[in-house]
Amino acid sequence: MGTFGGAYDIQYNVPYTFSSIEIQYIGGSTSGSVSSITTSYDGTNTYLIISASMSLSSQETATSVIVNVKSAGGGRNFCINGQTVSSGSAIQIPYNATLPSGTINITVTIEFSPAT
Repeated sequence: MGTFGGAYDIQYNVPYTFSSIEIQYIGGSTSGSVSSITTSYDGTNTYLIISASMSLSSQETATSVIVNVKSAGGGRNFCINGQTVSSGSAIQIPYNATLPSGTINITVTIEFSPAT
């Protein structure tokens, strides 16, 4: 669980995994390591649920949420948006909210719908 894709150097079969969730806000950003990855199924759709916690020293206005991935091992790289990297942002979600100071919990849910 947590494997998102393949590898740039596929002969080594090195996947990349979800590593952290980052909150970008006006004037900066903060991130936290992924603490859980689960799935659920409602009879029609499958959901991938990724969670992380992070701290803010003051109230901030969020502008986006980013889910980062990294190589699962061996120092192998993979490709994101045409760039060969060992880590990077796989998912970027526009997000507009006022976040309080302190510890915040972020959950990203990805819905997989069957083909129609």
